Parts: sequence; C-alpha cells; structure tokens
Amino acid sequence: MPHLTFGAFRTQIADGNLAPIYVIGGEDAIGKSAALDLLVESVDEGLRPFNVDRLDASNASTAAAPGALTSELLAAARTLPMKAPRR
Repeated sequence: MPHLTFGAFRTQIADGNLAPIYVIGGEDAIGKSAALDLLVESVDEGLRPFNVDRLDASNASTAAAPGALTSELLAAARTLPMKAPRR
C-alpha cells in the first residue's frame, strides 16, 4: 500500500476513489484524527454503525494483543458492507 500525503488522501475521498482499507499512522495526533474524520464522513451517516470499524494498534502492547488485533483487522476487512457499496 503506497503512502499518501494528506492532500492526496483528501483528493481520493473527494473523488470517491477510496482504497479497500487504510492504515493511518504517524506522530501527528491531530492529522490522524482529521484523516479518520474524513474517512468516516465518507460513509453514509445512517449506516456508519454497521459499516465503520475503528481499530487502535496503540493498545496492542501485551504479548497476545498483536495477534488479537490482526484477527480483528482481518474480520473487519472481510465483512461485507450493509446497504452500501463499501464499508
């Protein structure tokens, strides 16, 4: 998956040309929050409870946590969207 600048990411969302999955990382907490907000807002508001999953890798600090996070990521990625073209 290529790295995107915030501007390129914003353009993808505005154009409706979203990737199947995004991993948002970095040191800039405000920038990460803004990117997440844009992504979530791209999903129909009434369907967000069914089509948006937010997983936080910063909580994966125990020995078993990375495996559990990987399982959650895979399960979310494999889940089909509900009444929408994408999740």
